[in-house]
Amino acid sequence: MLGFIKKMFGTKYDRDVNTYMPVVHQINDFFEEYKSLSNC
Repeated sequence: MLGFIKKMFGTKYDRDVNTYMPVVHQINDFFEEYKSLSNC
């Protein structure tokens, strides 16, 4: 029964990852943009 519920709703880890992934993608986009800038 518990396995079915986990498959249906996911684990706490899965829900946390799904919550934070949009922020991670946004940070990666900013990184790519700023990577081309120089320090001078």
